Amino acid sequence: MAQVILDFLNQNNFTIDDLEEIFVNQGPGSFSSIRTSISVAKGFSIAKKLNLYGFNSFLLYAITYYNSKNSIYSLIKIKEKYYLKSYQFNNLLISATKEITINEILSKLSNNVIVCPKIAENYYDQRLINLPKLEFVKENYEILVKLKKTKYLDKDNLKPLYLS
Repeated sequence: MAQVILDFLNQNNFTIDDLEEIFVNQGPGSFSSIRTSISVAKGFSIAKKLNLYGFNSFLLYAITYYNSKNSIYSLIKIKEKYYLKSYQFNNLLISATKEITINEILSKLSNNVIVCPKIAENYYDQRLINLPKLEFVKENYEILVKLKKTKYLDKDNLKPLYLS
């Protein structure tokens, strides 16, 4: 993993000394891979005295609606199960991640803004795709830099987001 990062930096004419801070995705995903990524990021952070920030994929998609006054629901499908996390950015409220069924989504959230990863659009149930306010969004990594001083990024307590 460290070599992959060093190769990436080299291919883009950067060195580890050019970095000022590191952002690492804490999941969800493969527990071992995420744990390894966090460990490598922490290692670089300690060795080079860089600020380290953690985020999760739910936030990465919901952040598109950062200026919204309404609740934003971030929905991710993993191995035929759907997981949901809600954000109220204006009130700094974040729900716990929970597993949710298609029927619950259709009955409880059909009139709410639901964001999903654009890269997974072809894997979602057609009934969900037809919801009027469901939107497939691309990752917005640039806004993470602006969120450094909010509670949305983990600064010191980075840990993998594990969904069973």
